[in-house]
Amino acid sequence: SLEVFVRFGLDPRRSDHLVRGSVVLPYGTGRRVRIVVFAKGADADVAREEGVDIIGDEELIAAIVSSEGAAIAFDRLIATPDFMRPLARAGKVLGPKGLMPNPKMGTLTSDVARAIRETRRGRLDFRLGRDGAVRAALGRCGMPAEQLAANIGGLVASLLENKWVAWRG
Repeated sequence: SLEVFVRFGLDPRRSDHLVRGSVVLPYGTGRRVRIVVFAKGADADVAREEGVDIIGDEELIAAIVSSEGAAIAFDRLIATPDFMRPLARAGKVLGPKGLMPNPKMGTLTSDVARAIRETRRGRLDFRLGRDGAVRAALGRCGMPAEQLAANIGGLVASLLENKWVAWRG
């Protein structure tokens, strides 16, 4: 796969140096993403129609907590606001893996269908790592060069859009 490392020379411990955001890549990453949706009622039905892999419930949350993360068989987690309280119990397991739902990243939402479609299309979440660099997998090496260039352009545009506070002046 093609990975991009963008080194900013920032200190990730400083709050005004944080770089975090997301972008929907024009041509996706070329990888199938396993999605779990924590929703009830009509939102759960919408998730089933969108072809989500797992519809989560209280039992899955209990399994994640009791197995300390071994029960995680998915890449992305999308939740509705009514599931935030039960998911908070699994925060110690989901947080370090980057799976805890967050409204800023679009994974905690009432519009489940849109979140699933964006994730399937190639939504990429990025943030500044401990070494002051942003890492992102932008596609497979077998993809045409034009598609890889478009994905790189999308990431760069999103990085410029999500500038850190100290750079804005």
